[in-house]
Amino acid sequence: MKFALPTLLTLVVALSACDPAALQLAGSGTSGGLSLTGNQTAAGPDSLERSAVERARPAEIDPSKYTLIIPVDGPDFPHVLFKSPVHAQEAGYCLSSDFGPVTQVIQAADPRTRQSFYFIECAKTDPSLAGLAERIAALEAEQSGWDARTADMRAEAQAAAAAAAAALDSYDDPYADCPVGEGGYPIVRDDCASQ
Repeated sequence: MKFALPTLLTLVVALSACDPAALQLAGSGTSGGLSLTGNQTAAGPDSLERSAVERARPAEIDPSKYTLIIPVDGPDFPHVLFKSPVHAQEAGYCLSSDFGPVTQVIQAADPRTRQSFYFIECAKTDPSLAGLAERIAALEAEQSGWDARTADMRAEAQAAAAAAAAALDSYDDPYADCPVGEGGYPIVRDDCASQ
């Protein structure tokens, strides 16, 4: 694919001037994209969908890093800007937003819809994920205690249910010989109720 130099420079300027915060999607639950004109596209069925991005996300992308996701849109998409980390960095990704240099550029597609994306990984760690590994490790360390408490609670509940069943089995109904009247209640007579 060949581009005229002015067209390529216009695209580079347009892509550099966009708000990269809208492009960031590193497990934060937000979606955003970039159209060919450099305008932000809102999340929705006609733009970036989180489920499609998650299905397409390459395993090589470090989920703790800033990740910019660019949807491939149309036959005139400027793939030349994403040929390498150097090309993406020259186009203004990562560095222009102080996310550090571009470390990886990977193209991947959603296996269901075949929608294609460029995943651009920046060097800096996403602050929203800072300490995530430590928090996960702490929760995993506490898990055995929770499992033990859950097992104790389950054993107590089963013992209480067994005791209630045993008490019900040993219950001697004083009105067992009385006939059932209207509404299901026994009709108590001298010969059917305990004295």
